[in-house]
Amino acid sequence: MNHYGLTCVERLIIESIQRGNNNLHSLMRDTNLTLFTLNTAIKYLVVRNLIIQKSKSLSINPNLNDYLREEFNSPSTKKHELLELLNGMLSTQNKFKMKKFYLTPKDEPYFKAIIKNLEDFLDKLPPADQSISTFDHKVFFWGGDGYGTVIQNLLRGATK
Repeated sequence: MNHYGLTCVERLIIESIQRGNNNLHSLMRDTNLTLFTLNTAIKYLVVRNLIIQKSKSLSINPNLNDYLREEFNSPSTKKHELLELLNGMLSTQNKFKMKKFYLTPKDEPYFKAIIKNLEDFLDKLPPADQSISTFDHKVFFWGGDGYGTVIQNLLRGATK
């Protein structure tokens, strides 16, 4: 991971603080993380100057520069986060499904329309009510490419 990238646990904590959970008790309740995990991650976030801890109160550092904000959401950082989340999902039973299939040229537009409808649905979901913990939010993956293209990309990566 790059120097400024966030782990999924760190991002979860930051998202929870952004939702108003600014002390250990409310963070524990919202994220379902142990006190040890929270303390360890918070210390690291404070050392990196990403969050500020005053007495028992936590807040996002309001002076984060634009470079760091962009870095947190860069394609490279998002890729690492995606891989970390995917790894977490693969470790649970029956939560992740994959299907290799062939689409005829006639079926391709229908498939693309279904995916577009799914994306539109997800984009239009209202923000979660503050009473819903960050821990209870959902993670959903989708995407696809040609099987041969994926294999070629894997082979290119293996030879680098």
